[in-house]
Amino acid sequence: MKKKIAVIGVGTAGVISICHLLCYLSNEYEITSIHNPGKRIIGVGESTQNTFTNLLSRSLNFDSINDLHELDATYKVATVFKKWRDDDIVVPFFGGLGLAFHFNNFKLQGFAFKRLREIYKDRFATLEADCTDVYTKENYAVAVCDGKEVQFDYVIDCRGFPDDLSDYTVSDLPLNRAIVHNKAGGANWMYTGHLATEHGWMFEIPLSDRQSYGYVFNDKITTMDDAKAGFSKTIDVPIDQLSVAEFNFKSYYANKMIEGKVIKNGNRLMFFEPMTANSIWAYDLNIRSAWDYITGIADAQQCNISFADRAVRLEEQLAYFYYGGTTYKSKFWNQCQEIAKNKLDNSKNYKDLIMSYKKNIEMGISPNTHPDSYPKLALNAIHLICLDKQLGYNHI
Repeated sequence: MKKKIAVIGVGTAGVISICHLLCYLSNEYEITSIHNPGKRIIGVGESTQNTFTNLLSRSLNFDSINDLHELDATYKVATVFKKWRDDDIVVPFFGGLGLAFHFNNFKLQGFAFKRLREIYKDRFATLEADCTDVYTKENYAVAVCDGKEVQFDYVIDCRGFPDDLSDYTVSDLPLNRAIVHNKAGGANWMYTGHLATEHGWMFEIPLSDRQSYGYVFNDKITTMDDAKAGFSKTIDVPIDQLSVAEFNFKSYYANKMIEGKVIKNGNRLMFFEPMTANSIWAYDLNIRSAWDYITGIADAQQCNISFADRAVRLEEQLAYFYYGGTTYKSKFWNQCQEIAKNKLDNSKNYKDLIMSYKKNIEMGISPNTHPDSYPKLALNAIHLICLDKQLGYNHI
């Protein structure tokens, strides 16, 4: 008898989860996508890392030349931090790390599902329903869909932001609100921009048909009126012409990724501000860990410990970029830098990481040839060594 797995939600995390499971699990597994077509995903341009491109190539036969238009995609060769220091800080994709791109996530589900049906045929199914609850019952999982219990061997819960954070660890990172505006017309740059502003920072995403900007700030420090004024000035669009979409958020991660037969991913599992495409990175590693659990390579406790480590390293990576502040000496940046310095200066993980890097460099162990000898934040060793100099930390 076939084993059945449900993936609830069709945002980026849901699609990544479906693609990964169909590609890497054996033919004895069937994957069902459950979603309510009346619920809209969060729709902004997304920046990726090479893991996303590799997954689409393997699971969907994605052609990184001829299929770009299917996702309004553009190539990404780097992340550029502007006004963090007097000179731009460039975080490139070094040789061998693969290709990344920016894409329109409104188009991801339609493109992916068409390919999934063609490639995996009856191993892939869809159920259009409103899923209101998931839980483990005896040795199987239950998804409550339109009021009816549907049984699966496992459920991957990608339903988006949780209503209650009582079973989550909430971060003290200072950003909690974003406003987004899209400019018509394709962009002519090939990087993800992270522009420091007086109130926080702004992402710049180039798509083939538009430019997507997101102004991220703390609404306890900056009023919405001041944020809109700053946003308007930064992207040179009059305030009354801003087609603003607003998002409130907290940074958090679940205390457990796996509970019984239910596995969380996406915003149901964790959320941090969208710096350096960290969400895509996390979604991919989370579903890899879920694969380990489903196939018996690791148990739930091991996977939960591994996830907690990823979440802490990701939080510390964000603190790493904030640690030295930016060219702005505003209330936001003073507070942000204080939080970041306190977090890293008191982090045993970060202190051990720096000591390990120094020791390896003294011994002539190259991160290019022996990357596994270097511990990571979410960044790999080559990027961290490069950034340590550009940011002026000289910790290493």
